[in-house]
Amino acid sequence: MITVMSIIIAFCLFMGVLFFIALKTEQGSPFFKKLSRNPLVYALSLGVYFTTWAFYGSVGTAATTGLTYLPIYLGPILIMFFGWFFLRKLVRIKNAYRITSIADFISARYGKSQSIAALVTVIILLGILPYISLQLKVIFSSFDIITAYIGKGDLSWATPFIHWLLIAVVIVFTIIFGARRLDPTERHEGMVLVIAIISVIKLVAFVAVGVFSTYFVFNGFEDILRHVSDSQLRDLMFIGGNEKSNYLIWFTYLILSMSAFIFLPRQFHVVVIENSNEKSILTAMWFFPIYILLLAVFVLPVAMGGLTAGLPLQLKDADSFVLLVPIIHGNYWLALGVFIGGLSAGVSMIIICSMTLATMVTNHLLLPVISYFDKFKSLSRHILKFRWLTIAVFIVICFYFEREIGHSSVLTNFGMVSFVAVFQFAPAIIGGLYWRNGNKVGARAGLLGGFIVWMYTLFIPALINSGWLASSILKEGIFGLSFLRPEALFGISLENNIVHSAFWSILINIGLYVMGSISYKPKFEEQELANSFVGIINEEDVPARKKMRIFEGDYIDFLHKREILEDKLSSYFSPEEASVIITVSAKNVGIEQMSMISVLKLSELQNELEKTITGYLGAATAHKIVTTSRLFTDSESKYLSEVYADVLATLKLPPEELIQKVDYYKDRERLLAAHSQELEDTIMELNCQIGERERVEDALIYSEHKHRLLLENLPQRIFFKTKDLLYSYCNNNYANDLSITPLLIEGKSDFDLFPNHLAEQYRSKDKEVMATGTISDTEEEYILKDTKYWVHTIKVPVKNKDGEVEGILGIFWDITDRKLEAEEIQQVNEELESRVVSRTFELMEANKTLTAKIKELEEIRAKLIVAYDDLQGTQSQLVQAEKLASIGQLAAGIAHEINTPTQYVGDNLSFLKTSFDDMRSLIDKYKQLLEAVASNGVTEAILAEVKKAEQVASIEYLIGEVPKAIDESLDGTGRIASIVKAMKEFSHPGVKEKVATDINRAITNTVTVARNEWKYVADVVFDFCENLPHIPCLPGEFNQVIINIVINAAHAIADVIKPGEKGTITIKTTDTGEHVEIRIQDTGNGIPLENRTKVFDPFFTTKQVGKGTGQGLAIARSVIVDKHDGTITLESEVGKGTVFVIRLPIA
Repeated sequence: MITVMSIIIAFCLFMGVLFFIALKTEQGSPFFKKLSRNPLVYALSLGVYFTTWAFYGSVGTAATTGLTYLPIYLGPILIMFFGWFFLRKLVRIKNAYRITSIADFISARYGKSQSIAALVTVIILLGILPYISLQLKVIFSSFDIITAYIGKGDLSWATPFIHWLLIAVVIVFTIIFGARRLDPTERHEGMVLVIAIISVIKLVAFVAVGVFSTYFVFNGFEDILRHVSDSQLRDLMFIGGNEKSNYLIWFTYLILSMSAFIFLPRQFHVVVIENSNEKSILTAMWFFPIYILLLAVFVLPVAMGGLTAGLPLQLKDADSFVLLVPIIHGNYWLALGVFIGGLSAGVSMIIICSMTLATMVTNHLLLPVISYFDKFKSLSRHILKFRWLTIAVFIVICFYFEREIGHSSVLTNFGMVSFVAVFQFAPAIIGGLYWRNGNKVGARAGLLGGFIVWMYTLFIPALINSGWLASSILKEGIFGLSFLRPEALFGISLENNIVHSAFWSILINIGLYVMGSISYKPKFEEQELANSFVGIINEEDVPARKKMRIFEGDYIDFLHKREILEDKLSSYFSPEEASVIITVSAKNVGIEQMSMISVLKLSELQNELEKTITGYLGAATAHKIVTTSRLFTDSESKYLSEVYADVLATLKLPPEELIQKVDYYKDRERLLAAHSQELEDTIMELNCQIGERERVEDALIYSEHKHRLLLENLPQRIFFKTKDLLYSYCNNNYANDLSITPLLIEGKSDFDLFPNHLAEQYRSKDKEVMATGTISDTEEEYILKDTKYWVHTIKVPVKNKDGEVEGILGIFWDITDRKLEAEEIQQVNEELESRVVSRTFELMEANKTLTAKIKELEEIRAKLIVAYDDLQGTQSQLVQAEKLASIGQLAAGIAHEINTPTQYVGDNLSFLKTSFDDMRSLIDKYKQLLEAVASNGVTEAILAEVKKAEQVASIEYLIGEVPKAIDESLDGTGRIASIVKAMKEFSHPGVKEKVATDINRAITNTVTVARNEWKYVADVVFDFCENLPHIPCLPGEFNQVIINIVINAAHAIADVIKPGEKGTITIKTTDTGEHVEIRIQDTGNGIPLENRTKVFDPFFTTKQVGKGTGQGLAIARSVIVDKHDGTITLESEVGKGTVFVIRLPIA
């Protein structure tokens, strides 16, 4: 049983295993260390691209908009297929300039500009904030889903604790394995290995649910395609799906996904910063597309599995199909695996993003502020602690952002907002790598312009939709300018907000980048950086430099310069750390043991120190520290210029050619550095191999000891003879038999140990084995202390490496008891043979009996076939009985409906008859009075009789009541006529072919006929389409479907209403263009999730015995699907009711 607590324990174990692997890798475990450097691990680490968005959200997108999810998968594939030169260039620049992040990369290209680094950091902070919030949102919601459906036990009180536990675990993991040291240029091998393992877990989990949906929910891909083509879901096979989205959105998503695969901070980190060997990219180029395709191929099957199960189609619900599909089919362990896969997808993204963001925030936002204010400079020594604090604060802010604004968007919206944000880096990076004239003015203008447009057209609308800002900006535009509406900038409204924002932001970004770069001429240093970035791959063949000698003395006091540097670095590092950094830099330029150095060596030291500090604090901050250190005095700077002038004069080269030569040797230096790194890796790998070999040798020695110990203590006798048939070894048991020690047997022959006839026998067999080179397996005599035994002996020829036999290995054991047993067995066999003869006769007799039995069984089988046919007929009779029961139930209701008006019509007729008798008596008296008047014979007696007759007749009462009685009688007869008419139209006698039918009228008549079933528990509300076309159908069978569903709805409402209350049954018809849709909705208690896929099965019922056979909805499905080529589905929510949706084709 899966409980809520077991789910929590699974999460803790999962994180614990990851923690252990990362820790062992960081501690230098040879196995994990070697594994982390495998190119496949690098390729798998790129899977951090697939977050919860791809794991859950792509299925939601496929379920609602069809193939719109594909660009998210195709973008990385295109980058891997065609991006070799681009990716190699990024990695080579990273190695040359000790790049730590994407902000550091852009800053280093554009003159190491601190303002550009800060701007990039701000863009990433705001752009990635909703993306990380998305991961938390999905992790929490998936936990809620899995605990709600399969967790046994109520731990809702612990939900906030669980959320904070996840936050704490992620923070601690990130700090320990991503920010435990200050230099982020070192490879985080433990973290990379963990990310690769997580990628495998994501793949296995998603493929598992995909295979489950494809081959267990459906019968393969062909069955899925058939379901799609035969239903309204066929639109999902096209771009845009049900939303009819056009190709502009699809193409925009493709471009954004290509950009995001490189420029998202986490992607840049794993693709570029964590790359230790350019050749790993070649492995990733073929392996990672396969990884992507394995994920992409099962997206649509999982989406179809959710749709056909009747899960809600809204996007926010469709995102959870991956988790719900195994749940609703009862595969809870698979659901737990999917939960772990989705959890790992979100956790890996949060870890990498928070680590890279912490590096950028401390290097490019916090450090410049600390450096600007003198009173804060002491804080710069604690930059590592600030980095830890930044990780914690950022993740907590993302958590609160998700709580406040996360409800307003779904996965796709959140992800694409961040994609458009990092899309703004594309012009600056691509232009910086391939356009020498791109400079920091253009980069700054382009980034700022694109960022502002992104904020205005995408980020601010998200805040408005969440209720944080007034909605007037969306409707009227800023300052009331309608052409500045965020979602229709300059009066142009594109397909959706993502396309609109991406178009305008990148257009303005590129425009400002180009115009700014053209209008500004960069300084020499920035231009040198531009040339280096653009031409870092090119290796030009130039003549070797002529040998020359620079005559300049070592007159600069290195110790004094070291004190200057230590004083400068003490603002950012501890004294010990500062000293180590300077020592490492001095060692790299070869002056660590010198007390006096030249001005050229001092210049080399300054450059090397800047590269070293870049790895800790970023390019912009490192450059500022070095340039403001005042390492050179004025005279030293002047002398350095003179030295460079002398070099130029000595070479007799124009400046352009000198620059080319310098670039050439810089390239050589970079190649040598790369070669050195490869050698270091090779040496480390050799050390690992040596250690492995030593372990193998130790294992062999241990194994040999074990085998010798085994041989010495085996109960069998073991010996070895040389090719001269002399003993060279025997084990203890053999030596004990011969009453000697194992050492004394060496050099002895069989003649020294056994009687001559046995010795000749043994040696003869030995010679045969040596001559043939084959194994001997014999049973022979063995004399031990004058006692004869039988032994089983195996002799094996022992060959040298040339295949020549150089001895015999023998092993034998006592089989005397077995021999005796064999003799006993022989006697037993003889007895058995005699018994077999007699038993054979018995078996022949039994065979005759068995033949008769078989014939009897054949007759029983024939009877069973007849019984099976009868059973099928009985099933048909049950279906017919269900219909007859329904008709009987209706007949009783109709009789009740007719009886009521018939009764009060009869009462009124009795009243009228009595009234008429009184009136006739009164009329007779009036006739007598008229005759008396005519004959002048009126008497008091006659007048008294007339008055008495008037009193008896109550003439005034009759004048008022008789018309009412007549009206009520007419009303009752009319009601009876309408019921009879509805019953006649409901039954449609004799109609066996489809006829054009007025669906609205058919439903009205059916509900009228069934009035007695619902009138006491519900009110029926009709919402008919007035212009509903007549469609071909079998009216009698269609009416049966409607009446079955209406009666079920009445029963469902009756189960939940209180005495004196009524529910509602709403019947709505709609013309969808291709179908007539009938929706029958009740306010009952709804259908539990586990029963929704069973309600259409024959004989399935949740009602008490005697209140239903379970055939009603099975008949309904047969009529609608099989006889009318339509569909019947249901939507239900427990506690709120159920909606049955019937769709019938119009033509």
